[in-house]
Amino acid sequence: MSLPIVLDKSSFQSLSEKELKILFKYYFVIIPSVLINEIIGDLSKAHKYSISATKVIYLANKFTGMNSAKHVFYKELIERELMGSKIYMDFRPLVKADSPQIDADGKKSVMIKQSPEELAIERWRTGQFSKQEYLYSKEWRIATKTINLDRMKKSLKAIYDSVNSFNTLEDIMDYIDSYFHENSKNFQIIRKIYNEFKISKKYYSKSFQIWGTSKTQNILDIFPYSVYCFKLKMFFDLSLINNLIGTKPTNLIDLEYVYYLPFCRVFSSGDKFHKKILPILINSIQQDFITSEILKEDLIKISEEYLNSNKELPSSPPVSSLISQLYKKLGKNTANKDPLPFENDIEAIVFEKKLNINAPCPCGSGKKLKDCHYEV
Repeated sequence: MSLPIVLDKSSFQSLSEKELKILFKYYFVIIPSVLINEIIGDLSKAHKYSISATKVIYLANKFTGMNSAKHVFYKELIERELMGSKIYMDFRPLVKADSPQIDADGKKSVMIKQSPEELAIERWRTGQFSKQEYLYSKEWRIATKTINLDRMKKSLKAIYDSVNSFNTLEDIMDYIDSYFHENSKNFQIIRKIYNEFKISKKYYSKSFQIWGTSKTQNILDIFPYSVYCFKLKMFFDLSLINNLIGTKPTNLIDLEYVYYLPFCRVFSSGDKFHKKILPILINSIQQDFITSEILKEDLIKISEEYLNSNKELPSSPPVSSLISQLYKKLGKNTANKDPLPFENDIEAIVFEKKLNINAPCPCGSGKKLKDCHYEV
């Protein structure tokens, strides 16, 4: 069993090769678009290109290619839901897959191929960057530098002028929950979702048709993920206005990681912003938030017990480990360990993966693949 985990860049890059080997064995690592953007963004940081490229190569080699997958972009999920697709928010990652096939045993199965982003990471490991990627890196870096939360804060005060002030993040969440409960049948919220996430207006009529023909007309039931994302952005805005979070530009980038919260069991970060808001947003029964420091400490203990002694990692996490505790707490709530394609009646999932020859060998020997079971 593998627990789906989302790590922000601070948590991911803090882990050593041995620690990552353990991470990828006992967790299913969700790769959100924002993590890839932050990594390729390092390519055009304000120092020599060779140094920037070396850092991206280093981070790319942290991805072993095993027990992980690129998650569907959150805005694509919003768009699909507004067009009528059901988005399952059951703490399993959503991944893209080929058309379902019926195998020899009559089971409906799908092949999950490597995404273009995962294939790009394969190239980055050996320092192969396209011209488009270098240009994208510069655009990403420019875009992040233009984020001005002080200016945003002033404009938001005008929008939320009629809303009372709040003293705690919990008060804000209570207000938002009551607001959506009272306005659950207000079709204007659909329009606000379109505007907030810049969804193409060509889908308007379809979304309103879905809402209008629904038995309940309750947008919380009809568009749950879209509403979740809108509530999260509203939470961010009100927290900013009430000085409960800072105006550090990267806070807006870090917010994007939280859009993937409904698709994981564990969320790990070393970021102050995440440490402040995640304990409030997490589902304490179904999920857990662990800081990057605690995650690393647990992985170090396992590494010292096994990898440093050339012992093979056990199939299940060591009983004394935090991972084992999380399995006991969250594993019983996991009906299916596999990522979920958009079709929900799939009986088997097959991953197409390219193994990095410098990654740990899947046999569990602790050696790199090229020094163990790799054959030319």
